[in-house]
Amino acid sequence: MDEHSEPITPESYLETRKSAKLVKESEWMRVYELKPKHYRYESKFLSKEVTMSADSFVIRWPAMDANERLDFVLAYHAKGDFTDDDDRIIETIMQDGDDHIWSNLALFMVRHPEPDRVLGFLRERLQAKPENPFNYIQALGEAKDRAAIEILLTYFDEFRPGAETERLGGPLLEYWKSSSWRFLICCEALWKVTGSDVYENDLRAYLDHPNPDIRRRASEALGMP
Repeated sequence: MDEHSEPITPESYLETRKSAKLVKESEWMRVYELKPKHYRYESKFLSKEVTMSADSFVIRWPAMDANERLDFVLAYHAKGDFTDDDDRIIETIMQDGDDHIWSNLALFMVRHPEPDRVLGFLRERLQAKPENPFNYIQALGEAKDRAAIEILLTYFDEFRPGAETERLGGPLLEYWKSSSWRFLICCEALWKVTGSDVYENDLRAYLDHPNPDIRRRASEALGMP
């Protein structure tokens, strides 16, 4: 899986099956190549082809190697519903995991019916300055976690200067490596948490960015078609 990977949705499932090349299948998911180096994955949890009880999981998880764990989490985070078993599974992963695992599960974790149980954990991970903080940032934004505002602002301030340089004519990097993309993730999260026009206006400023992927990201953040 690379930065171009995207989860497949039920709506695009049949179309993808027709047009994409199946390049990998595991116990938990199938991976399709839509075009060279552009992948999407189909979670078997989402299609309910597989299920996992908490009792089974706590036995299997310690025996999984790093690749198996990542494979599981990438499929599991797309699961449609949230059950008592998921509560126990998440608790197990929080106690025995790493940032690569936790960050890929963050957006599922905040769907917990009692989110306060996981929000403190996600804030701690984000405050620890992980190599890839962006899933944590998005998850805390989705949760509208006001306790995370101060931490989110540190990332906002960190990425803003580079994003402004890019927007005003600086060299353009591939979108997921650019300060602009990183800054937009922070703006979107802060907008969701605070509802402030400041962050909405920051997002709108990137609708005319020279990089089409950045323009698309700003548009998606604003909920525009």
